[in-house]
Amino acid sequence: MRASFERRVGLTALLGVTLVAWVLDSFAAWARGDRSLTVHVLLVFYALYFTCIVIHDAVHGVLLPSRWLNDALGFGLSLVIGLPFPLLRHAHLAHHQRPGAESDPERAVFATVWWRLPLVLLMVPALYWRSFGRLPVRGRVATCAHGLVVLGAAAWLGPQAVGWGVPGLLAIGWFGFTTVYVPHCAHSTWLMKRLQFHSGWHHDHHRDVRYGWAQYAQLRAFHLRCDGATDAVTEVLARAVWVRASCLRRSKRFSAPQN
Repeated sequence: MRASFERRVGLTALLGVTLVAWVLDSFAAWARGDRSLTVHVLLVFYALYFTCIVIHDAVHGVLLPSRWLNDALGFGLSLVIGLPFPLLRHAHLAHHQRPGAESDPERAVFATVWWRLPLVLLMVPALYWRSFGRLPVRGRVATCAHGLVVLGAAAWLGPQAVGWGVPGLLAIGWFGFTTVYVPHCAHSTWLMKRLQFHSGWHHDHHRDVRYGWAQYAQLRAFHLRCDGATDAVTEVLARAVWVRASCLRRSKRFSAPQN
């Protein structure tokens, strides 16, 4: 049964703008020498992380009622984290179509072995860039324009670009852990109970993408009522995705030619 309660589109849009203002203020304070790099990184790390969550709402078209405004704000916010919005949208929607399958662009994160996970999380931007060749011409042009703006800003900032790049990379890595790895790994049910304040109940989102992050708790409550107040459905979904990804990884390893 699909949820039928009212959608409150736009709740996270204001949050996104506020977060960007917070990041700009902290960056300016660090650049002036009024704040140490450590304090700056700690202050903007979670701001950039939640900016990723706001962009995720834009990817699904639930950030603003107008599709044009939704995409424009999503693109603008993606400049802040340095990852082009067209790439994020294409890769993430492909994940929703076939989660855990070989064609799932995000499978590389949650199908990896645990000891390789930190390196994979730091390489999340590169994983999304692999989708560039699958974008339509318009998406490629927008992605290239995005890249030129980011590279131009980095060149203009010079050494101070580290004050944006370091917390941004850490935020993207943490976002990959909490919203890609954790919800789809073998122990997702246990971990999500302790990380739900980050990204909500991820599999409720998979069941109904019409609701944004601000309504995840409401969506969770609806599904619990429908499922008889049990985590069984979301646990089965999580396990199925992880098993599919793990089987693909193992089959590739065993089918590799032996020298």
